[in-house]
Amino acid sequence: MNSPNPSREDYRALERAASTIVSLRRMFSASEPGEEGHGLDRVKVVRTLRGELMIPAENMVKGRAQQAITRFSMSTIATGGTGPQAQSGYKQAREARARLVSAVTILYVLSPVPKQLQSPSDFQPELLLSALQGYMNAAILSSLNALSRAITTPPILERTLNEVAAKCQDIFALEAILGNIRAPAHPLLPAISASDSTDKGSSSSNSNLVQPLHAALDTTSLPSYFWRSLASSLAMRAQEFLTRGGVAARTLRAGKDHLKREVRECVLRGSQLPTSILGAERRLGSETGTTSERTWEREAAVMVGAVTNVPDR
Repeated sequence: MNSPNPSREDYRALERAASTIVSLRRMFSASEPGEEGHGLDRVKVVRTLRGELMIPAENMVKGRAQQAITRFSMSTIATGGTGPQAQSGYKQAREARARLVSAVTILYVLSPVPKQLQSPSDFQPELLLSALQGYMNAAILSSLNALSRAITTPPILERTLNEVAAKCQDIFALEAILGNIRAPAHPLLPAISASDSTDKGSSSSNSNLVQPLHAALDTTSLPSYFWRSLASSLAMRAQEFLTRGGVAARTLRAGKDHLKREVRECVLRGSQLPTSILGAERRLGSETGTTSERTWEREAAVMVGAVTNVPDR
């Protein structure tokens, strides 16, 4: 499992390791008199097991899962056409999806459970949410830095907009996959009471792992969050160019009409699921149903306004 690109089997092994770690964690936490872990902390071999094996193993498994989320991408996988190339693309898409699902499962299971937690429905998988929010923030920041250069450097604008659109397609793919993942069983969560099952059973049974991320980011759409966050920061960068003046300001003013067209097309192109995610989801029999029901004109208008709402002088 030390290869730079772990296979699907490697991640299944990591899932099993995470499950074992959580089982050990449960045993060690049951330290009250009469419980299975009572007195274990006084046994030297057990302390050694925990300090030299369990904790390093948990850090390794957690790090691999976080790395898998950081590297997640579907926009570059080509699945169109027929023949060996298309089959290879579908295989890559399935493997990319499987790696993400394993990583999400691992971080969900390894997320700490507060002792005072009353209901499983209140559980917030902190490790998972932190990794997913980090993925979103990294995409926004890298896109912001790239676009800040490109809007005043016409030769690199087209390439940069293509890269930004691809990042949003990856975010859309992430949302589609998370929307099809149900919360995995967590052995440390409290049992569901009869009243809780009656009151929240219908919502809990329909919960998926994109919902807590939406709640954490206060949004109902990850692509929309991406464009609006990017536009907010980009508008400030554009204003800085205008305030400083010089070549950058003149280029920005002179290219407003061209920027308007190109940025709008970038948003509309980026706000589509890549063909690879559609293929992978269809093969698994779980349609996302998120592509054709929404238009992205508002997000396009916000992005266009961020770079073109500048005075001519």
